[in-house]
Amino acid sequence: MRVAANVDIAAPPHDVFAFVTAPEHDPLWQEAAISTVLATPGPVRLGSEMAHVGKWLGMRVPTRAIVTAFEPNRLYGYDFTSRFGSSQMRYELEPVAGGTRLTLSTEAPLPSAMRPLTPLLRRNVLGMFRRDVQRLKAEIERNLAVGTVQNSH
Repeated sequence: MRVAANVDIAAPPHDVFAFVTAPEHDPLWQEAAISTVLATPGPVRLGSEMAHVGKWLGMRVPTRAIVTAFEPNRLYGYDFTSRFGSSQMRYELEPVAGGTRLTLSTEAPLPSAMRPLTPLLRRNVLGMFRRDVQRLKAEIERNLAVGTVQNSH
């Protein structure tokens, strides 16, 4: 199952990239995020590991993620596993007039027992992603306005 949502953010790609690659920001804009911490030393980079605790359908869901895509100011992504299976998250950034277009997407194979629920799951995740990217936009633009977006890469 693939789901994607995008948003235009009034900030340059380097600020958007810096914000989405800071694991501690996840709970500020991701509806399902309780916490995300970097499990490997140093800044986030290709191969970094993260421990994430999320909530979905009323359940607390721990996951482990490994950064598998890292092209500064253009692409960030990680593959994660949980008790429900595995998935790929991708953040694609492209410059547009006035800022950055960010596309958030996930690709997750569904177990055969869950395939009949595909339309319901897709609708649920799409709604969450649409709300998430709007919160992300608001958070980055607010932080940029007060000068707190830091580019750590």
